[in-house]
Amino acid sequence: MGGVWNFSNSWNWKTCLVVECFAYWAVPVFLMLSGANLLNYRNKYSTRIFFEKRFVRTVIPWLFWSISVLIWKASTGQIILESHSMLYPIELLLTNKIENVYWFFPVLFGIYLSIPILAPLVKYRNLLWYMVIMSFLCMGTLPIISVLIGINISFSVPVISGLIIFPILGYLLSTVDLKRKYRIILYVAGFGATLFRYVYTYIMSYRLGSTDTSIKGYEKFYSVLLSAAVFVFIKEIPWDRLLSESARKILSTMSSCSFGIYLIHMIVIYYELQILPFGRDAWLWRTVFIFVTYFISLGIVWGLSKIPILKRTVGN
Repeated sequence: MGGVWNFSNSWNWKTCLVVECFAYWAVPVFLMLSGANLLNYRNKYSTRIFFEKRFVRTVIPWLFWSISVLIWKASTGQIILESHSMLYPIELLLTNKIENVYWFFPVLFGIYLSIPILAPLVKYRNLLWYMVIMSFLCMGTLPIISVLIGINISFSVPVISGLIIFPILGYLLSTVDLKRKYRIILYVAGFGATLFRYVYTYIMSYRLGSTDTSIKGYEKFYSVLLSAAVFVFIKEIPWDRLLSESARKILSTMSSCSFGIYLIHMIVIYYELQILPFGRDAWLWRTVFIFVTYFISLGIVWGLSKIPILKRTVGN
């Protein structure tokens, strides 16, 4: 949540920190779902078709909305075009200076490029678990220990660097049924690790007088545990028993619009803030309007998905 980076001794900052910490699973879980759905793609289609599908469903929407947002922001004065060079818009696109929330796409594209390398390893689950454990320790745990004890521990394994742990972990957890006691342990660990992040960031931020980011990172152990807990929790819900067929269809439709919602929600937020008599710091904005923004975006994306020439722009 953006407000968390503007530190202040206020209830607003404290609640923003709660949301930042306990909603940190969104991006990792998306990557885990990508791994769960795609790591075994060779059982369904060729690598060429794999890349064709990824291009149509992610690259085309990213390019379309990046260009659209650039034109929109330039016309509304949100972006000042400092050069008339033909290469300048390309520079803005590739350096993620058009829309901040689109930082996610280079990461996603990098993971898609890695999946054909990882796909043959689905036959070797122990090797995949080894990669997860090494990433958890080297990328997720040692850097935080280094911060806590004040000693620079520099140790990395390039093959498991970045966020590659999440698609691998997503595939592994999607293809195993954890016993109830292990699920409970995971839920407790996820909550405890996230609480650790909140308490540490809270204390250090007050000491520094600014929001502490020394242990921040999606690859950190608290993020991995929280994301794994959320992933398993959702996976274990008996949707067939809880929801009617019509409810499942509605949920499926909403799910299919998620990518498009991510692409356009900042535009919706911009116009909401232009109209509303309160700003981002208002409690109403940080609670009720989360859902208002979602459903407005959902309606727009659903409408676009019904127009043949535009449905590809929202990933359908």
